[in-house]
Amino acid sequence: PAYAAAALGGGGRGAGGGAGLEEEEEAGEGVAPECCTPEHRYSARAIELSRQTGIDVELAAYAEHVGVSVTREPGLIWVAHVAERVSREAQLPPGWVLRQAPGGEVYYENTGLAQHQRTHPLHPPLARLAALLRATGDSDDA
Repeated sequence: PAYAAAALGGGGRGAGGGAGLEEEEEAGEGVAPECCTPEHRYSARAIELSRQTGIDVELAAYAEHVGVSVTREPGLIWVAHVAERVSREAQLPPGWVLRQAPGGEVYYENTGLAQHQRTHPLHPPLARLAALLRATGDSDDA
């Protein structure tokens, strides 16, 4: 669909549209769960959502990261699944690599642009896609 192409075609950070979770800063922003140390991998909110809803805490963390409310937007949970999968399988756009700093911090680097960040490069476009689906009313399909 056209809205999917528009969301995935955009680049850069910060266009997430974070209307999902109230405490989410900007969807697609912040530190991706895979870039956190094990003791900080999941927010208290993701842990609580997992406990309340029975969904996997990893999925709750990715839903939170891309701005999808697991309780109010069950039709958008697939976006969180995609974010989790691309991160777990290290699927990166051309030019991007996953690095680890000497202190153990994990981050993403675009070798052609000399850019680094702690958010998977596909998470902001996924967050924009969720926002577009939400805006068009297509988030209701479970």
